[in-house]
This record gives sequence, structure tokens and C-alpha cells, in this order.
Amino acid sequence: LVRTKSLMIDNFGEIPPMIKFLAIDTDGVEKVFCKNKRGQKIMLDETEEYIHLTVPDINKYVNANRTVTDFFHKDLLRKKTSITEGAGQFRSCGRLSLIANDNDNLRSHLINTINSVARWEVTRDSKYQINSHAPTRVFVVFSMAGGTGAGLFIDFPLLIKGDKSIADEAGIKTIAIGLLPDVYASLGVVAANCKPNAITGITEYELIADGYLEEKINSPQ
Repeated sequence: LVRTKSLMIDNFGEIPPMIKFLAIDTDGVEKVFCKNKRGQKIMLDETEEYIHLTVPDINKYVNANRTVTDFFHKDLLRKKTSITEGAGQFRSCGRLSLIANDNDNLRSHLINTINSVARWEVTRDSKYQINSHAPTRVFVVFSMAGGTGAGLFIDFPLLIKGDKSIADEAGIKTIAIGLLPDVYASLGVVAANCKPNAITGITEYELIADGYLEEKINSPQ
């Protein structure tokens, strides 16, 4: 995301007003940056372009919200006590961080970002033109191999599709781009959980897409 922002600045000298960036992660925004062709340090704006998902005390949250956290294995409670600097390649931590932070602030930030693009209009002084008949495209880019992206990629689209203030906006098309484990192959043993995470995530998605879980829920057995 930061590299894409950097390329935009290299090519246009700025971020075109009909393009917005929003990163949602369990890691700190200050850790992610790059330098563009001019040597400028490019980062995401901490206020406008970044949402930090944290769970300071996992044990406390899980015990207080057992109905929505039954997927969080008890053995993981001993390995991970908080989520403040990444999910540690644990998919359950990624999912838990989204559930714990699913509030009005997160939703309004997401809605405002999408709607600011959808409602942008060309003026007489605009340097840019758009195809008014084309849909507004929301690209959701995530890794299927780590903890955060792999843990929330199934639940996150529900925030977009399920929110009427976005769903009722005409002409919005959501496109998912999932990064597979191969991009982390050079990390060696550090990326040991990458392939298992991706395989498990894809399997879960297929079960949901095929209606298997719905059948199990509705089954009289």
C-alpha cells in the first residue's frame, strides 16, 4: 500500500483526489515506509489512512465475550497475551482484533473513506477526469499467509457489504486481492506458518462459499 502511494506521488506529484488509501492492521504504522524516486520518505497518514487494531488484554476480552470468541483456542491464550504489535502469524489473533474493534469509529472511518471516493466530482478547475459511468472500485488487498490479513479476510467484507450506508451507494464494486505464501518464501523459517495459514483460510472460505456451514447450522442433528 505504501509503495502504491509512493508510485502515485512519483507519477502525479500528489495523490489524485479520487484515490484514497486505508490500511487496517495490528502492527504500528511507523514500521511501514519506503522512499520514492526523490528520496522522500513515504508513509501512511496515521489519522486518515491507518486504523490500528489492538487487544491489550486477550484473556480479559475473551472471558468477557465468550459468545463471539469461541473460535479462540485456549492454548493460544498462553502463547499470546495481547495484540498490539502484530498478530504473530496467528489467524485467530487477526480475527479477534477485528471483532474487538468493530465499533462506530472503525465503521465510520471505513464508510467515510469509501464515500469520499464515490462522491468525488469533477469541477472546472480539476486536473483529473473520471468516467462517470464506471463503478467506484474498492480494492481490498490482504495477505492470506500471516495472522492479521489471513484472520480477518472472511469477516472484513461483511463490514462493507453489510453496511447500508455503503451498500446503498450506487455503483460500488469490491475487488479482493489476496497475497499467497510465495511472496514470503525468502524469509525461510520465519515464515513457517505462512502456507498452513493460507491453506486453512482458503479451505474455510470454500466451506462458507459452498454453504457447508449454513447446512450444519440448519441441520436438525
